[in-house]
Amino acid sequence: SGQRRAMRVLAAAAAVLCAVGVVSAEEDLGSAVVRGTEDNWDEVLETSPLVMVGFFAPWCGHCKKIKPHWNQLAEHYAAQAGDTSGGEAVSVAAVDVVAEPALYWKFDITAYPTIKLFRKGVPVGDCYARTKDDLVAWIEERRAFLASKIHRPATPEDLLALRNQDKTLPALKNAVVGLFRPQDSLQLEAFRSLALGALSSSAAGAAGGGPPPPSPPVFGIAAEEGVASLASALGVTSLPAIVSLRAFADPTTDETLHAGLTGLSRATMDKLGLIQDFGAVALEAEALDRLVQAVEDGEEDKDSKSAVSRLVEAAGAWVARERYPPVLRWSAKHKPFVFTRRPGFENHILLLLPSGEGDQAATVAAYEEALAAVALERPGEALFLSLRQGDDEATGLFSVFGADPRSLPSAVAVVSHATDNTVSFNSYPLDASTGSLPPLDAPEQVATFVQDFFDGKLSSRSPTPPSASRAPAEAANKAEAPAAEEVDESDVHVLRSEKAFDAFLEKHPLGLIEAYAPWCGHCKKLKPVYAKVATELATSQQGVAVAKFDATAEPLKELATKLGVEGFPTLFVAHRGAVFNYEGQRTYDGLLGSMRSFAGKIQAIQSTLSLDAIASSSADVVSKMRDVREASLGQQPAPRTLLMLTLVPPARLGDSQAVAAEELAGLVAFSLKFSDDDTLSAMGQELRHVVASADDSTLAALIDAGVIPSGVPTSVQESGESVVALLTLSSESMETGADFLRSLPSAIISMPGILAASPQVGAGRVLGFLQDNLRSPVVVYGENAAFEALLEATHVKQLLLFDHFSEDFDVRELTHVFEPLVAKFQRRVCVVVIDARHSQAMDFFNLDEAQLPASRFVDVASSKSYLVDLGGGVGGTLQEKSKRWAVAVAKALELAFDPEGNRLAAVGRSEPREAARMTTPLKKIVGDMWAEYVLERPSFDLLIEYFDPGCPHCKKMQPVLDTLAAVAFDEGKLAPRGNLIMVQLDATENDPDDWEMPSGVPTIHFYPGVAAGKSRTKDDFIHYTGGPDRKELVRFVEEHAISTPVWTAEKKTQASAVGGSHAAEL
Repeated sequence: SGQRRAMRVLAAAAAVLCAVGVVSAEEDLGSAVVRGTEDNWDEVLETSPLVMVGFFAPWCGHCKKIKPHWNQLAEHYAAQAGDTSGGEAVSVAAVDVVAEPALYWKFDITAYPTIKLFRKGVPVGDCYARTKDDLVAWIEERRAFLASKIHRPATPEDLLALRNQDKTLPALKNAVVGLFRPQDSLQLEAFRSLALGALSSSAAGAAGGGPPPPSPPVFGIAAEEGVASLASALGVTSLPAIVSLRAFADPTTDETLHAGLTGLSRATMDKLGLIQDFGAVALEAEALDRLVQAVEDGEEDKDSKSAVSRLVEAAGAWVARERYPPVLRWSAKHKPFVFTRRPGFENHILLLLPSGEGDQAATVAAYEEALAAVALERPGEALFLSLRQGDDEATGLFSVFGADPRSLPSAVAVVSHATDNTVSFNSYPLDASTGSLPPLDAPEQVATFVQDFFDGKLSSRSPTPPSASRAPAEAANKAEAPAAEEVDESDVHVLRSEKAFDAFLEKHPLGLIEAYAPWCGHCKKLKPVYAKVATELATSQQGVAVAKFDATAEPLKELATKLGVEGFPTLFVAHRGAVFNYEGQRTYDGLLGSMRSFAGKIQAIQSTLSLDAIASSSADVVSKMRDVREASLGQQPAPRTLLMLTLVPPARLGDSQAVAAEELAGLVAFSLKFSDDDTLSAMGQELRHVVASADDSTLAALIDAGVIPSGVPTSVQESGESVVALLTLSSESMETGADFLRSLPSAIISMPGILAASPQVGAGRVLGFLQDNLRSPVVVYGENAAFEALLEATHVKQLLLFDHFSEDFDVRELTHVFEPLVAKFQRRVCVVVIDARHSQAMDFFNLDEAQLPASRFVDVASSKSYLVDLGGGVGGTLQEKSKRWAVAVAKALELAFDPEGNRLAAVGRSEPREAARMTTPLKKIVGDMWAEYVLERPSFDLLIEYFDPGCPHCKKMQPVLDTLAAVAFDEGKLAPRGNLIMVQLDATENDPDDWEMPSGVPTIHFYPGVAAGKSRTKDDFIHYTGGPDRKELVRFVEEHAISTPVWTAEKKTQASAVGGSHAAEL
């Protein structure tokens, strides 16, 4: 929530709060821990060959728990500095993901803490250890592996011995050998990192649960004199090369092992070119270069990875793919290998076959050969499996997939959807009469089926049962034991869009809603409890509905942001469209009890409010209010009752206005009762509601009684809309009806149209009114509840007072001084006291201690600040100074709230001109230069980006702007080549005169050039609403520019003459 508030308040508060967050995040780290930032990232990875990096979030409890161990780990390896006897040296680093969002995005951090090991700049594994001893053991295993466990084969016999060390199924034994010349040092180190990464990925798979993963292949390196003879024996013609030695493809392997693993005979495998000496397949230099290029082509940010990282990634994918035959035959013992996360894991192509016995043998062999041929043509695109009738688990799987044993062969494609943790079955349309998969007519149809799948021509359906797991193996397990595995979520509404969320709120008066993430362990733990609660509430018919939505899914990310979702799971209570955070226990009893309590309290609220009948005559109104008071006073102890009086125009008393008034009162009562604000919550313990006709006699009676001010009749009669008055009724006095909320200047909410809007909007305005009027007139800057609440109220102006305040300063010393001023201006302003020790805030407003006391008036909504002259004078007690300040502040507020507009002098901020960057195509200007470029060069088309250096979205936009600017710039003349100027301004450091700070970053404004002799104003811009897409931005500028943009002209003339590689790239 701090980040969301920072986007809505003055940049000073954002800067200070962020600075505080960074300090608190790092103060728990010892001096031996290297701090990783975007700026020093390359240097961090060069501190040692092995760098252990922890990605931490300052608010994460698990991160705080591990930090003492992290410090001990760093000290452990710092003490070994210079001693390489134990293997490659180790450094320990930490990254604060809040302070360094670019690194968060770069490494796709999805959980905290995340611990990664880097070797020579390449990520080689994630660690799940959480204590110092376990972390050391994990690292030492890898140091030992690098030092002595990568084998050095020298003869062909060594190669076979190496492969046989693989502790797996005989037909799947595998070894990977790198063949390197002396000049291939880069490829050699990449191969060593590849081997280490394979070891770590296997360990990660074991930590993740599920079937035990296969062990990593055995790695060997040949880089000595014998490399040439080994290359010859393996049929390798060019070096460097990586060779995978596979038992299933070796002619010396027992043929029954081939058939048991793949379903293919040796003759068929030989026909397909799979049988080779040693079972060898080689990735030679030219092929490796092509794979590396393919990795680079798939990246949006070409600079996101080093050449070595791409080499390791490409070679790793190849090793994982080539370890296995193109087709695996389904069996229980093959499941760990079927579901290894290798290229193509998300797509499973299953060929469902007869048993293959007797006269079926030739047919089955032909279909399996056809499947293998397709698999060889599509390496890494899917996992290809065959399943014969009578094989392990065939009966259960045939049923799950909808295969009729009488209609074989048939085929199905199973797709795992990682975003929502589900699977889908894809096939030709099911047989209308049997509901089963249609049979394939001939082996040639296998290739057609696969092509149709990748072309999106197949029909897609959910598994049966609906909650079948993500993969066929687990689907089989479900079929065998559904009761033990499944969670019945049939009573949980799954919301897949914001529109569905709104519809749920509209349909259900009371709801419990979960925002979850598919990968979140806490969400998975809550799932069966949540489903059980949903079923109980549905069957008890208490009017409570239960729903959930995936807050990480693209259609719902914006909704999650609006609701303030920052962790998972986050629970909400919704009533009549208003959404509140659920703060209760997350056990079955806790959830069920809380929702039943909510339902009961809502019924009680409705029952109480229904007792207050509509008072439609002037004689009845004050009497009705006295009745409410008397009923309240009859309780012991007497509560401080809040009365909500809604005045409805007579002509509308019988229509929807009266109904809307009741709905509004109910929602206000609910909101008050369950507000996080203790003052509001206490006020909501006794709320009553009276609806009165706003006819002349009634209004006159209310004015005579002192209930409403005299201007209300005019407001109601002119607008024809209702207004709301809030009063408190106490035991002291009811004679005049004027015992309003005593701290309030007025209890009337002059809101024409308050009932015309939705009840949610009206209730929000009522609560906002109460919060504004109950807010202390003076708050202290810093980490406290009052200041946090003020940051949320962006409509409230801030009067900042800077001075030296003593440590025992009591804010109440200033409250009585400024209360009359704040009340005079309808509490549209709040005084913020800032001590000189808050150096970030002082620096932001360009203040030093010699200038104190000082004051600024801040319009939070526009982020503009204005000078307030306190009249000098630094001496005296706080009481004496506060009296002088009050006089100066009173004058300033009169100017600030002048009906004709703010008459205070605006205070601009600017970085020094030396901070400008003017010699690059995309210029960086400072605040003092804004008018010069935006207003004083009107003949030029101008594109300006407002950015925040720490914003990850700004960093995504940066390369797009850099490339476009480079084409539109003459490097020789350091000037625009055409009519387009492109600049950017750091919105966190600059506040130019005559501008309004954008509501978010990055913001791009385009100012079209104007004809000679005409001027341009600050508002003559067009707002770019697209994303970091070059083509989209080009189209936007082309549409609005008065001159053809230079990059467009390039395409029409000689692109090679101007812009160089940038033009070609575009």
